[in-house]
Amino acid sequence: MSQNSSSSLTFTLKNTGETKLSGINLSVGDANPEDSVTAQLSPDGVLTELSAGQETSFKVTISAGEDEMAEFETIARTEGGIKRVASLKVELLPAEPKVEVEPGYIELGLVANSQKTTPVTIKNIGFATLKDTKLTSFTPEWVKGVVDYNLGDILAGDYKMFDLLFSPGEDVPHSN
Repeated sequence: MSQNSSSSLTFTLKNTGETKLSGINLSVGDANPEDSVTAQLSPDGVLTELSAGQETSFKVTISAGEDEMAEFETIARTEGGIKRVASLKVELLPAEPKVEVEPGYIELGLVANSQKTTPVTIKNIGFATLKDTKLTSFTPEWVKGVVDYNLGDILAGDYKMFDLLFSPGEDVPHSN
């Protein structure tokens, strides 16, 4: 998860016993309430009674600040004295873009004066916008992008596609 963002996680509480659980109460404990990361329980639709084998789901929303790490506990208690705890450790990374290009390798067999296009995807798998993305010149000269060389911004989790045109001329040496 990135710093200065929020994310919701879904937890499932299941009655694995043979008798009904009643008076279910959920809470979230913060190991360090002084840090800039908070967790909020969303109990909407959570059942307060579970028959044997029955389950219910709830969400916890984490809101992160500048800290690098935070720890929480989700706690489920019943009126019968049963207590279950799930620990949640959140590592927070700086909000930066991260580029992934597919395919990572292209192998072609072309004869002189022929053409082939291959799709290429540039993904932003980071947590921030990749700004002002531009393609620069290609090497060798007979490889060209079939696109405006200015791809613009690529939002976090988004991608842009373009085609590479391979067009070797007569002057390109043959290889075995």
